[in-house]
Amino acid sequence: ACSGRPSVELSPTYRATFLAQETFGVPARGAVNVAAFGDLFPLADGRMLALGGAGPVATTWEPDRQEFAPNGLLPLNLTFAARAQLADGRVLCAGGLDVTTQQPSAEAYLYDPATGTATSVGPMTSARAGAAACRLPNGKVFLFGGLSTIDVTDPTTLFNGILNSSELYDPVANTFTAGPTIAE
Repeated sequence: ACSGRPSVELSPTYRATFLAQETFGVPARGAVNVAAFGDLFPLADGRMLALGGAGPVATTWEPDRQEFAPNGLLPLNLTFAARAQLADGRVLCAGGLDVTTQQPSAEAYLYDPATGTATSVGPMTSARAGAAACRLPNGKVFLFGGLSTIDVTDPTTLFNGILNSSELYDPVANTFTAGPTIAE
């Protein structure tokens, strides 16, 4: 996977046609709508799945057509979520900032690019926003760090909730378990 933090993700409402290196044109369907903090994942058929960012959009880069196409929607609370692709192509989207409460979430979903749907697999053992995630050789996903609390109104306390904990997601058992503490 390609972590794009910060990066660009395009809304499924719009498509951009790339014409040549470092240039693009806008087809009659609309203009490009950009969101930051997404991730890209390769699909078995050669397309790239773009997930996350500052919205619930899932898109695929269609190399044969040289454009982005709609793929589905994610739950809205996944801004600043941790994401990792499983061996079968699905993507674990875990935690993130709940846009209603403005606090980290323990919710987790598996996004299936074949169906364009997200299925709840949470909660995690801890609420966390801005965590990191990676698939391990045994197929489990290791999640670590992030923030447990966020006070966006007081920049001096913004990082008081930094987590030194980790957890593992087991896609076979569909469970989260506590992992080791991260040394500071």
